[in-house]
Amino acid sequence: MFFPDKRASFREAARVIKPGGRYVFNVFSEMQKNPYSQIAYGVPARFFPNDPPGFYKVPFRYGDPGIVGDDLKAAGWHDVKYDAIRLNKKIADPEGFARGIVYGNPLIDEIRTRGSVDPETITAAVLDALKATFGPRDITMPLEATIFTCAAT
Repeated sequence: MFFPDKRASFREAARVIKPGGRYVFNVFSEMQKNPYSQIAYGVPARFFPNDPPGFYKVPFRYGDPGIVGDDLKAAGWHDVKYDAIRLNKKIADPEGFARGIVYGNPLIDEIRTRGSVDPETITAAVLDALKATFGPRDITMPLEATIFTCAAT
């Protein structure tokens, strides 16, 4: 989900796997199926409406199994199968989770590059949004990923 040219990455994987070998990987399902990702994207975007940070759109943009399957087949894979994995995850440390959403990936660089807003202000807003969406205590949120398997020719 992070490779800029997905089909090229799939072709390269096919090149190094022996015939009959299996390729197994997962991607995050779409943002709608991972509501925290909507918060992680939407809250910072409110602070920068003319130039919203785009990092969180990257990992969740490749969540349509039909598109991934088509890319795998175009790259030479066959017997493509997928299965969605769903779980409800309890967040033991909501403050730490909010901090990780802001500081634990390239979002922090996007915030700092834009300037004008303290990352701590965004972290507090993310925490507020998490609590408003999932409840103020015992935060539990749905997560979904899709696991793909396919065979080399």
